[in-house]
Amino acid sequence: MMVQKIIKRNWLLLLFMGLTSLQACYYDVVIEAGEATTQTRSFSSDVLPILKSTCVSCHEGTTTLPDLRDANAYKSIVRGNYVSVSDPENSALIQKIRSGHPYSNALTESEIQRIVGWIKEGAQNN
Repeated sequence: MMVQKIIKRNWLLLLFMGLTSLQACYYDVVIEAGEATTQTRSFSSDVLPILKSTCVSCHEGTTTLPDLRDANAYKSIVRGNYVSVSDPENSALIQKIRSGHPYSNALTESEIQRIVGWIKEGAQNN
């Protein structure tokens, strides 16, 4: 009889501790799907590889602007007013991509959001 009381008491204690610990898993912050929380996007490692893989074959600096070759891409995009930090979704670059510009349909939504995120973070040359 004494053993049953000890087991019952320990079981209730474990149940109480388990239920109170679940309450500690509550979060006040909602993290949107696909939203980076602490990672800063880099032009050289996040944006440029996307542009190189889908855009540079036509935007190689001879006839079609902006010039998206490695050495010229950042300057050409920023000085050519293709990005708008105050309204990233309406940046000329994003509008071209979303409009069905040739080969832009090769970009995934994740890649587009990476470029938008870079613009939102100030379109830094990093």
